[in-house]
Amino acid sequence: KGIFPADGDVIDSVRPVITAKILDDVVPKSIRLQLGNHLTKVEWDPKTRSVTHPVDADLAQGGHILSLLAKDTQGQSRIYNWYFRIKHKRFEKAGEQKELGYEAVQN
Repeated sequence: KGIFPADGDVIDSVRPVITAKILDDVVPKSIRLQLGNHLTKVEWDPKTRSVTHPVDADLAQGGHILSLLAKDTQGQSRIYNWYFRIKHKRFEKAGEQKELGYEAVQN
């Protein structure tokens, strides 16, 4: 709830719009979103209490780790980590097992 892609999601898009809702009262300038080892630029919407990051370059197929860091108005730091995967295109279509050497094993 409130996070896309959610923890454990497998998605098709290589350029997702990452969103996260923050329920605590946070200091907007303290919000950081890290995608893998890269710190990203985020947009904070105080009305919806949401952080948004539209990914502007294709992400690799496979797994990605996100870390959301923020400091609340009481000075407490919070961090939330989660993981999602981008579906491997070669596994999507039936009959593409040839590419992976599947046909040779079956014959």
